[in-house]
Amino acid sequence: MIYDKILVDITSDLLSEHSTIPETDFKRMVETYFNWAKEKKSQDESRQISSMVCQAKFLDLGTTFKLIEEKFAFPLFIPQNTEAISLLESYKQLAETRKSNWQQARNEYAKIKSQMAMYIINVSAQKIASAYHDLEEETWFWILPPEQINNYYDPKIGFNITLMKEEDLIW
Repeated sequence: MIYDKILVDITSDLLSEHSTIPETDFKRMVETYFNWAKEKKSQDESRQISSMVCQAKFLDLGTTFKLIEEKFAFPLFIPQNTEAISLLESYKQLAETRKSNWQQARNEYAKIKSQMAMYIINVSAQKIASAYHDLEEETWFWILPPEQINNYYDPKIGFNITLMKEEDLIW
């Protein structure tokens, strides 16, 4: 296995301070190791990004730096008006039709798919988990029930679990 030079240096520095290490110091040393590693990695990444910007290596910068870290997300349907509620009802009816005539259901779904997409947002797995008890699960997406919209959704900022009243939160 090839070890990152920064991690090897941290290990050497940490171990060079001690000739023997009592077992009671292991936890503290491990914590120190990870704190140093986090600090030095962050500094190293900052230097690399700064160097790329100074050298105008913008193509390389785009492959190594992400402003927003990509996380796994789930589609969430927000039935925020009568059109959205109607589309959702149509979708649920198609789910029943699919059991007896999947071809017809597929064709009908193709007609409403783009309209439904206007009411679907992607929400992080963490936020879905926080609101799980108030959501409905559908085959391909989650649904925020109309009676919960004011608790979780703001048209200006999107899905937000902090809109809930504190007494409604489950910890």
